[in-house]
Amino acid sequence: MPSEIRSYDAVAVQRLLAHRHPFLLVDKIDVVEAGRRVIGIKRLTAGEWWSSPTPATPIAFPLVVEALAQTGAALLIDLVDTASVAAQGHFDVIFCRNVLIYFDDSSRLLAVNNLFDSLHPGGYICLGHTESMTRISKRFDLRRFEDAIVYQRPGRNRDG
Repeated sequence: MPSEIRSYDAVAVQRLLAHRHPFLLVDKIDVVEAGRRVIGIKRLTAGEWWSSPTPATPIAFPLVVEALAQTGAALLIDLVDTASVAAQGHFDVIFCRNVLIYFDDSSRLLAVNNLFDSLHPGGYICLGHTESMTRISKRFDLRRFEDAIVYQRPGRNRDG
């Protein structure tokens, strides 16, 4: 049975994302298939700081990529829903690179707590280079490897 479409209007988008004008590049987001498919809408208006006076000039590619990233944040919002995260089961490793940067502080903490609870004791979470768990939560132990820094849920691993 297909899931119901969840829509974020302009006000809800601002609750979802930390971005604000002039860097908020999406006005509406429809979650068509939770965790898999979203549609972002940006109303193009004259006088935007990034627009060209010539209508035929394409939008700069980095702005398109940023709009896609902002739209994709709606796919990640389920990380703040404890039941949605718990329904995924438990993991030994979670790769969450450059995801948490799109949440506001309270949503980021809730997402991290949900991810912590979904890790097996001794499990690892890998974040992006721009993210630091030490600024979000003290629940994880910092582990340094030759080429990476990861965070580990304290406790014995499943192999004993």
